[in-house]
Amino acid sequence: MTRSSLQRSSDSICDGPRRFRLARKFTATFAVSLAALCWSTASLAASGDSALTNHRVVAAVTTAALAEAKPVRLKGLERQVLRQLNQYRGKKRRRALKAQKQLRRAAVVHGKAMAARGFFEHESANGESFDTRVKRYYPTKGFRAWSVGENLVWASGTLNAKRAIALWRNSPGHNRNMLARDWRHVGVAAIRIRSAPGVFGGLNVTIVVTDFGSRS
Repeated sequence: MTRSSLQRSSDSICDGPRRFRLARKFTATFAVSLAALCWSTASLAASGDSALTNHRVVAAVTTAALAEAKPVRLKGLERQVLRQLNQYRGKKRRRALKAQKQLRRAAVVHGKAMAARGFFEHESANGESFDTRVKRYYPTKGFRAWSVGENLVWASGTLNAKRAIALWRNSPGHNRNMLARDWRHVGVAAIRIRSAPGVFGGLNVTIVVTDFGSRS
C-alpha cells in the first residue's frame, strides 16, 4: 500500500511494506516520510526475487531548476537524530546503534539525489533498487548474514530530530524499523534545500535519511 501527499500544512504518510531475499539469508528493510513518510521492507530469497513494487514518482526537472537547487548537509541535525534514535531504542530495551560511515555515505548520496532531482522514493532516480544501492556502500562480501533498512522523512516546515522521530514513531512500519532488534549500525543524513524541484513543489525542505544495517 502506498499513500503520499504534498499538503503544505499537514503531515502525511506513505507506507508500503516489501521484502526481498538473497541466497545467504540477506534481508533488506527500509522506510521513507510534509512532512511525508514512506516505508517498506524487502527480502531476497534464494528461489528468486519476490517483491512488491512501491509507487514511484520522479518529476521532470529542468537544468535551470537543478542549478538553483543546492543540497546542504546539516551535520548537527544528523547527530541529534542519532542521539534521539538511540534514546528511544534505550527506552524500549533495544541496544544503541553505532554510527557507521558506509551507511552514512549511502544515506547522504541518496538524500542529496532526492533533493536535487525532485523525487522521494527508496529507489534511485535511475530505477536502481534500494538494496542494490545500499550494498554498493555497505557490501555483503565476506559476511554470511547481511541486512539493511531505511527510514526517510521530509518536511517543508521545521524538521528537528524530535519531530522526525515522532513522525516515524506514529507510523507502525517506521516504528518497527527503528526498534528492530537485529540492527547494529546506522548512517544518518540530513539534507536542506531551498526551492526544491519536482515533487517538493518549489518548497524549502529538509530531508532526513536513516540507513540501518547489520552483518556477520
